[in-house]
Amino acid sequence: MKHIFTLLLAVISFFANGQNLISPITINLPANPPANTAEWATALPPVMILAQTKLVNGQINGMVQESKILVTIKSGGSKVCGTYTPQTAPISGFNSANKNWTGTNVLSLLGQECTLKPGSYELCVQFYSFDGRIIGENCKPFTIADKKQEAESYSPPQNISPANEKRFKPEEVKGALTFRWTPVVPKPKEQVTYRLKVWQLMQGQSSTQAMRTNQPIVTKDVDNITQAIVTNIYTGPCRPPYLCDFVWSVEAVAREAAQGTPKSFGSSTPTAFSVGSPECHLEFTKNLKDSTTVICKGQTANGGNIYNVCTWLYNKNNSTSNALTVTNLTSIIAGNIISAVTPVFSFVIPAGGAQKVCFDISVPAAQTHIKVKAFSNYAGADGSDCTSNPLSDSIPLTPCRCNLCDSNVVKWEIQSEIKYDSTSTNNILTLHNDVSFSPYKVVKLSTEIVDFYWYTEGDCKKCNTNDYYFGNIVSGTISGTSFTNAGTSVAGPGGTPIPSSHQLDFIANSLAGATLNNDTYLNISLPPQTQLSCCTDCFRFCIRYTVTFMDNGVCKTCSIVKCYESKRKHRKTELQQAINACGEPNIIQTTDNTHLIK
Repeated sequence: MKHIFTLLLAVISFFANGQNLISPITINLPANPPANTAEWATALPPVMILAQTKLVNGQINGMVQESKILVTIKSGGSKVCGTYTPQTAPISGFNSANKNWTGTNVLSLLGQECTLKPGSYELCVQFYSFDGRIIGENCKPFTIADKKQEAESYSPPQNISPANEKRFKPEEVKGALTFRWTPVVPKPKEQVTYRLKVWQLMQGQSSTQAMRTNQPIVTKDVDNITQAIVTNIYTGPCRPPYLCDFVWSVEAVAREAAQGTPKSFGSSTPTAFSVGSPECHLEFTKNLKDSTTVICKGQTANGGNIYNVCTWLYNKNNSTSNALTVTNLTSIIAGNIISAVTPVFSFVIPAGGAQKVCFDISVPAAQTHIKVKAFSNYAGADGSDCTSNPLSDSIPLTPCRCNLCDSNVVKWEIQSEIKYDSTSTNNILTLHNDVSFSPYKVVKLSTEIVDFYWYTEGDCKKCNTNDYYFGNIVSGTISGTSFTNAGTSVAGPGGTPIPSSHQLDFIANSLAGATLNNDTYLNISLPPQTQLSCCTDCFRFCIRYTVTFMDNGVCKTCSIVKCYESKRKHRKTELQQAINACGEPNIIQTTDNTHLIK
């Protein structure tokens, strides 16, 4: 039988009741609720709601603190009393692990005073998160008696067996299962029919949701007795989306011969039970901070986010024969897609062992948590199956941003040196770089001048100072044989590559890319140099280095900008005697006459 667990990866902490962050929710009503709800505050006992949540590291879940509470009265699934909606419901004010509302405080949550007609009703309490999801709910059935037809008040039946949260072994229920309850008190004059109903839960459902939306798998009437025997309630492993979790309730009704319509004496409080081996203890790790990682990998084509999640599954069984075979991992949030699960299914976790599980999951951009379920088969010595109780865990999904080029992912190394050729015919600055990039194979290295600044005093400038002819990459080479030795100029303004090109590319000789750890030489054109020996000029320029590389077959890019500052003294004057034409910027010296601006 497939065995189902829940890992709730939400915003704060762990909760042990499926999707509900607020649980249990206890509702107490007066013994015989008056038809006028205003009287519930003074009746005995008064109406009361008690809700609980779990603390994580002494803190309350943020969604619980900001939750809204919606209280309504329903009949036949439709609201008959209560003015609020999930959008307008009041804030719950959860500020401790336990929160209760009594008397008039409960009635204020309804938002109106109602007088109910005789019949069967439910008082429903729902907690909504800030984004409109239900994070806790429960309903309490009750009956408004018809005072004109009966002078006596009745206490509805109460479930006895199976007891709440009872867990049966598969062999205990493969035959017959007996349900027992207390009778209506006092005994009515009419014949009483007890109507037993059993519902089976589906993935992601609470007991209340299952009773509200699912058809009962058992409906059985018995007259004037307080037990019923049901066969074939469990016939084998529970297949998704069905769980081996059940809930049952009994309603007491009387049939009036004259009208042939039922009259209800009330329903019992629903009781849950499950089927599975008590030896089954497969759990997601509880130590999420230290053992679970969530890393954004990028974006989907429709603007969503892709996360890589790694966590641990533990087999808590003590017996060496109780190995668990994990067969699948699925999302229970619509639209989430799980892929690239490692290890590949199916894998076995021995008794007392653990297995690290990693997977990619695609989610909408605004989603803040994920929910997944692990399915397993129980390979016990007796061949029986089991389904463990789901465990709820929470992990925040941080906003996705591109971190591929961060320093903890890739590493740049660029060491530079500047030399001049200032003959009468050549005014060239040669930038020598030792460039390395790891750990990826590089397909292309692009170098681009993104800023060029020349400063000298007016009397020291020559006449031909057209910037079309300087501040360009004239040519370039790269060491080794992995890349084209000569760079490829990219056309500048007017489509002319030289002398007006600001970009030079070095292409790997292999389509798969090559390791980049090479010397590059960029020849950059400069303005003509004056022949006056007293003149000094200064250059400040910035170059963007861009690498295109392969990452799991996908072409990606990273870039970095390096800025340099250098002064050129007339060749007849010693360098150390030059005037600092560049001023005093915030710089790091890289060579005797070159600076790298921070």
